[in-house]
Amino acid sequence: KPLVITFRAYSKDQILKILQKRIS
Repeated sequence: KPLVITFRAYSKDQILKILQKRIS
């Protein structure tokens, strides 16, 4: 699952930004 890898690779702030981009 690539999502899990990205979550571990990126910081929480970066994850929030990515999620916001996907939501918008």
